[in-house]
Amino acid sequence: MIARTAVPDRSGAAPTGSRRASAWARAAASLLPGLLLCLGLTVVAQALQAGEEHLTGHPYVEALVLAILLGTALRTAWVLGARFKAGIAFSAKQVLEVAVTLLGASVSLGAIVASGPALLAGIVGAVALTILASCALCRILGLPVRMALLITSGNATGPLGDRDHRDGPNS
Repeated sequence: MIARTAVPDRSGAAPTGSRRASAWARAAASLLPGLLLCLGLTVVAQALQAGEEHLTGHPYVEALVLAILLGTALRTAWVLGARFKAGIAFSAKQVLEVAVTLLGASVSLGAIVASGPALLAGIVGAVALTILASCALCRILGLPVRMALLITSGNATGPLGDRDHRDGPNS
């Protein structure tokens, strides 16, 4: 077991509870502008998905993907100030990766296996083709491949975990 030791501050004293709390508050405050901007984009993306569902009866492009696309468009159109960078970086790394993981976790392995090997092969093929096409399109547009994989993973696996249609279209 490793013993935890307090790291001294500039004065040489170990940090106290109030110093730790103020350091935490400063870190949270530095994240806040970027997090609020990302939250605003999320609200807009949720509203767009709700509008899409209202018009078509089904969310063909989910809010997660819409939020990524809106963020990309905003970043292209507007040079963000330094005060937004920490919160956006936190959202892009930790928050977004958790969201994509949860989206993928909504896929029911039992439902996929129960559907049969032909459907499973078709799903794997469609997902692979979607990822390859997205990467090719991003290269043509000069966008990073990592962004293509992130957007594609939401679009390619999202319909698999759709709770309204998990049992197939004829249920």
